[in-house]
Amino acid sequence: MLILFYDNRCPICLRTKAVLERIDFGRQIEFIGIRNKEIFNTYTNLDEAQALQRMASSYNNEIVYGFASVLRIVRTLPLLWIFVPAFFILKWTRIGEKAYDEIALKRKLLPASCDENCLLSE
Repeated sequence: MLILFYDNRCPICLRTKAVLERIDFGRQIEFIGIRNKEIFNTYTNLDEAQALQRMASSYNNEIVYGFASVLRIVRTLPLLWIFVPAFFILKWTRIGEKAYDEIALKRKLLPASCDENCLLSE
């Protein structure tokens, strides 16, 4: 199973998660919001700074970030398999990583309502 760590204060991330949940017929992806400190205690190999900036995913205990996570999603969900060749070209040319980073850099965050277990970005 693919574990996808997403920013649960990011509107783009929340919309993407909703779409992926609708097309994940086999429930092959587990979605985990990263704005809870306990996540980083449970997944000790998850880099907090990177995960707060770029979507992370874990498969067989190997964590990747950014466009590599997008590629994992496309390879995991059968409805997206038609796009795999295009995404490999984007990976090979590094255009995918650059585009992902540009979107991640410009994304907005929702205001936080917090308790002692959440992380606020500074």
